Amino acid sequence: MGCRLATELLRVLKDKPVIDRIVFMAGAIPTFMLDQGNPSRRLRPSYDKVLRDKSLNLYSNTDYVLAWLFPAGESLDPRAEGFLPTALGHDKWIDYTVPINFDQQQNPGAGHSDYWGQDKANIEQHCAKNAAQEVQKFLQFPSAGSRTISNRPLKKNVIIEARKYGANRKIICRDIPAYV
Repeated sequence: MGCRLATELLRVLKDKPVIDRIVFMAGAIPTFMLDQGNPSRRLRPSYDKVLRDKSLNLYSNTDYVLAWLFPAGESLDPRAEGFLPTALGHDKWIDYTVPINFDQQQNPGAGHSDYWGQDKANIEQHCAKNAAQEVQKFLQFPSAGSRTISNRPLKKNVIIEARKYGANRKIICRDIPAYV
């Protein structure tokens, strides 16, 4: 829901162009909400007014959450935002209303949660690394550098000092009946 919250933030900011760039990853947003048009539930007017530069949409056509669950959930939603809509993060958005400043990049093989790399499988790690590189390049972040920490000096804990401060703590315990 982060992409939906980000687009709703654009709506709240209204006419204040304060955001230079934004990245959507696995966006659970109906593409029709970013179409041109001016119904009250549309997000496109805010996108056009608030975004100063451009946006990037990272999508994956192997994201089965956005392929099957998202359209079903949106169709059953009592707010009636659309029947079986296409999610922004599921496939490349091809339409004459796609904003000119809307870049799109596929994250091949990525499932819905594979953009962050929390799983240990190689494909998820590859998808997360790909997403991180695309975001870094698009948002123009400097390199994060090496993640090796073995060369950094570590502060040594003094156990005697820790015991001295720990002795002053009040220990709270419960009376737990012994079971025979």
